Amino acid sequence: MARCAILAPAMALIGPLLLAQAPPPVAPVPEAMLRVGPMAGRWAGEGWIRRGPGEPERFKGTETVESRLGGHVLVVEGRHLDPKDGRLVHHAFATITYDTAKAAYRFRSHLANGLSGDHPAEWREGAFIWSMELPRVGTMRYTIRIKDGLWDEIGEMQREGVWNKFFEMRMKRQSD
Repeated sequence: MARCAILAPAMALIGPLLLAQAPPPVAPVPEAMLRVGPMAGRWAGEGWIRRGPGEPERFKGTETVESRLGGHVLVVEGRHLDPKDGRLVHHAFATITYDTAKAAYRFRSHLANGLSGDHPAEWREGAFIWSMELPRVGTMRYTIRIKDGLWDEIGEMQREGVWNKFFEMRMKRQSD
């Protein structure tokens, strides 16, 4: 009983103080994230990749892109299947964010084979472009353009100052 006599007044004093503490303010979504916002949705289509000499490998692909944390983060999951037998040939997960302190996008990728990376990215001429340096190989870059419900993406490799296309994918928006 004595304990209740002490706790009740203490709670009466502390309770309003706890309730008066407002949640932290939500930061506005950077304009840079608004540019990539149209990537959000479910996409399906097809493409090809050239892994070496010979004919390129064809695939059917999906990209599922979701906006999270009020637009501060995009999460991307890509799955590519062999059109002949439905076998999974590529599976990736990535996040796209914008670091306002550095005024730069961050593209973090994770592959089903265990590889991952933190890659530079930028918005240029209406396209989202991310790239990576590969030792003894050169620079790879991927350029994604979203327009009129279509996702067009190309991958290029730079060797000795020359860019060569090794990847192309075109998908259509299936849902938002």
